Formats: sequence, structure tokens, C-alpha cells
Amino acid sequence: MAPYQETTHTSWGGNIKNSFTGFLLGIVMFIASFPVLWWNEGRINLASVAKLSEVAEPGAAGNMNEKFISITGEISAKDPVYDAMFLKSGKYVIMNRTVEYYAWEEDVHTEKKKDLGGGTTEVKEYRYKLAWTSDPKSVSSFNNNGVNQWEYEKSVVIRDVDTPYSSDTFKAGSANIGKWVIDPDDVSVDVPGEKIELSPANAKLSGKMRLDGDEYVYIPNKSGSSGAQFNDIRISFNGLENGTKVTAFGLANGNTIEHYNYNENEPSETFARVMIGDRETAIAQLNAEHQMLTWILRGVGFLLMWVGLSSLFGPLVSVLNVLPFLGDVGGFIIGIITFVLAAVLSFLTIIISMLFHNILALIIVAVVVIALIIIVMSTKKKAAASQ
Repeated sequence: MAPYQETTHTSWGGNIKNSFTGFLLGIVMFIASFPVLWWNEGRINLASVAKLSEVAEPGAAGNMNEKFISITGEISAKDPVYDAMFLKSGKYVIMNRTVEYYAWEEDVHTEKKKDLGGGTTEVKEYRYKLAWTSDPKSVSSFNNNGVNQWEYEKSVVIRDVDTPYSSDTFKAGSANIGKWVIDPDDVSVDVPGEKIELSPANAKLSGKMRLDGDEYVYIPNKSGSSGAQFNDIRISFNGLENGTKVTAFGLANGNTIEHYNYNENEPSETFARVMIGDRETAIAQLNAEHQMLTWILRGVGFLLMWVGLSSLFGPLVSVLNVLPFLGDVGGFIIGIITFVLAAVLSFLTIIISMLFHNILALIIVAVVVIALIIIVMSTKKKAAASQ
């Protein structure tokens, strides 16, 4: 028996009607692409901000009041934290607990095909599988008919997992880099992504609990079971340990690190962060993050523009779909044209925004343009005088 399927037919007239909704949405997307691209190029690179910080010594707290500073040294908390529910000990400034359940997930595969006469047929196929997830979905959100057929076909019961534990974050009340004080609830603190290595020496195991390698506390649904089973639980940890070398950026207020406002025109644009490694490493990471986000937003802006432009021709493609091959050819040609147009408009928007947000570059371009105009006019006058 095949997985449960739902088939929906939409008429030619219905597709034309829906295409006008897409037309209106396309206008919104096309218009929205410009401010996204413009704003993105004007974002301040926090690496440039960080470079302006004055280097402070870990033991020199108190003599750089109201200055934007950076401090590199070992971070520590006088009252370190750890997850006492599953660990025997630990000395961490911040610790994250991640709980995963072996639970049912719904996989929906959608296939859409064009029919002769302009209509479309959409087929949704529902499948179910067990997988590790930190966010198990309730079975009530699944397709009821799909669940019933899958249970009948596979002779299984699809139900919700029990969730006795939840992911959590533990933070020390305060931390120090030398004599400088940091509040982890106020200042952003980077936490290494690597899982904490577990062993019988540091893991608190009781009942059915056991270690799964050196990364997980494993709680099987049934004792003695091999391999992952429904309702099994695995728990991992990562954290920033006392003694880790970090670099902190922020405003010095006495011996406390607070948020530094790097844009006086925008009070909400502040910077205070503790990063792993030395100052140069931290600045390089900030620059890499900025560049990555810049390209992501450029891609988002371009896609908004391309999809928006393509949607403007949706009604035309829907009309052509009366003969599917005409709709395919028309849609392909429109896609190529709108792709090129969106690429050109995106490029121009990015360049103009970059110039506008860079005063020096704007002045240079203005000088070059004025110089070219003067040269052209002078050449024309000489040519006219020689005649």
C-alpha cells in the first residue's frame, strides 16, 4: 500500500485568479527588495568598531572609565555553574543543555503538474519516520488520514513522546576577566559549540541512564534496548569553561563592561560582546560574520526582486498554460529576462548604496564625474573654435 496521498485539482480559471494574487504580492516583493539591498550596504561592520577600542589590561580596571575598550584574558566565574541534574561537577561561566527525543516526524512531499487546458493537479504524499529532534511536534498537528494509513500499513502506533526534560541554559551571576566584571545576562557571551566530553567521572547517571559515547547522557525508553527506539532521550552539553582565553569589547563603567553605543544617531545600536580567543581573532571573526550576513542579505534582496518581477508576469503564464508546453516555454523565457533585469537592478542598487554610505567614495566619484564633464565641454569648445 502506498503512503496516504491528497490530490487537489485547480481549474484554469482558478489558476488565473490566483496569479493576480501573486501579481499583487510580486509588486510588494519587488518594492521591498530595494530597501533591503540599500539598508544592507549601510550596515556598520562591527569589526571596524572593534578596531577603535582601546586595549585595556586585565588588571587595570577602573582607570579607563567611559572609554570603549577591549580586554583579553582568562574568563572565570566565582560561582561557576553546571547542570546538577546530569553532571557531578563543572566550572562554567555559561552551560547549555540540549535535550533530544527520538520522536515521530511527518514528511510531506508535494508534486505539482500542469494539465491540458490550463488546470493543475497537486499531489501531497505523507510519510512518517522516527528521528532525533530537540523540538518534537505533537501528532495532533499531523495529517490524521496519513497517520491512520501509515499505522495500518506499517503496524505501528504514531503518538507523542513523553517530554520530562527540556533544553536549558545556565549562567553565572557574574564573570571576571582579571579585575573587570561582566554580567552574562547583559553582555553577549560566545559559547564554544563543541560538546562537553562526558565520562563516568563527571556524568551523574541513575536508573536507566547510560553514556552514549562521550557526548550524550542516554535515557532509553526500555532498559536493555539496542539502537534508538521511540521515546528514547539523549542529552548533551556545551559551555564556556572557567580559564578560557577570551576578548571582551564594551564600554568601561568603573570596573564593569557595559554596552557601547557606536552610532550616536541610533541609541539602540550598541556593542558588548565576549568572544573566544585574542583581539585579532575576535576582530577577524566579526568581519567574517559581517561579510557572510552581507552576502546573505544581498541574496535575499535579489531573490525578492527576481521572484517579484516574475510574479508580475504570472497572469500571462497562467493564460499560456492552456497548453502546458506554451506555459513552460513562456515561463522559462520570462524567468531568464527577469533574472537578468533583477541582477542589473540589484547591482546598481548595491553600488549606489555603497557610494552613498561612503562619503569619501562619493566625493571621489563626484570629482571624477565633474572632471569628465569639464573635459567633454572643453573638447567641444575647442572643436567649435577650430571650425
